Amino acid sequence: MRIFSVFAFMAHCYLLKAFTITVSKELYVVEYGSNVTMECKFPVEKQLNLLALIVYWEMEDKKIIQFVDGKEDLQVQHSSYSQRAQLLKDQLFLGKAALQITDVKLQDAGVYCCLIGYGGADYKRITLKVHGKMMDMEKCVTQDRNSKKQNASMNYACHHQSPEIQSEET
Repeated sequence: MRIFSVFAFMAHCYLLKAFTITVSKELYVVEYGSNVTMECKFPVEKQLNLLALIVYWEMEDKKIIQFVDGKEDLQVQHSSYSQRAQLLKDQLFLGKAALQITDVKLQDAGVYCCLIGYGGADYKRITLKVHGKMMDMEKCVTQDRNSKKQNASMNYACHHQSPEIQSEET
C-alpha cells in the first residue's frame, strides 16, 4: 500500500511538470563507524521555496528523513537512525538533498531511496556498502585466544564492535 501511495503521488506530480533529480554517485563504500553523506540533486530556479519542497529518504521500509512544509519530522524516523541521521538543510538551497549518517553500522548497508517533490517529483536509488576494520577484527580474535573463561562475552562484544569484514547488498 505504501508503494502505491508513493507512485500515485509521483504520477500526480509528473502531470504537473517534468522534474528530474540526479545523483553524483550511485554507490558509496564506507568503513564501519565512519560518517557518510549521500546526496540527490534537484533543480532550483531563483530562490528555493522550502514550503513547497518535499524530501523523503528511506532504506527498505525504514523512514529516515521526512521533510515537508519546511520542517523535518523526526517522529517518523526509524529508531536505528535516531541521533545519527540528518538532512543537511543548508544544502537544500544549493539544490541538494544531502543525507548524513554518522557512526555507520553494518545494518546501514543497503539501497536507499531519495524522493523529492518540488513542482514535480522524482526518485533515485543509492547503494551503501559498509566494510569492517580489519584491525578491530584481529584485536577481537586475539582477545578470544587470551581469555578462555570469557569467550562468550568477548565474542559478543567483538561481534557488535566490528561485526564483519564486509557487508554485501545485492
